[in-house]
Amino acid sequence: MEMILVVSSILLWVMVLLNMLWTLGLARRVRSAHPVMDSLKIGQSAPAFSALTLQGKTMTLTDYAERAAAFVFVSPHCEPCREEFPHLRELSSKARDMA
Repeated sequence: MEMILVVSSILLWVMVLLNMLWTLGLARRVRSAHPVMDSLKIGQSAPAFSALTLQGKTMTLTDYAERAAAFVFVSPHCEPCREEFPHLRELSSKARDMA
């Protein structure tokens, strides 16, 4: 009976170690599939883009030529993005007051 407990304990620890190795391998694969993007530096020009506004209008970088602008790309279907909307509105009103 004791031998069965010892063997089952050893097998359990082997399974735990294999599970940890498998999890680390998956994490490495996910990280390499989605590389971290470099952000723009202050004063660096934004790359050319076109984006659809919430009102359905297509905007491009040239629409903002010679104007100070901050771009925040969010999705209305993204819950964390929607949680940031009130904060972005507050920042927007503060930016208008400073201009």
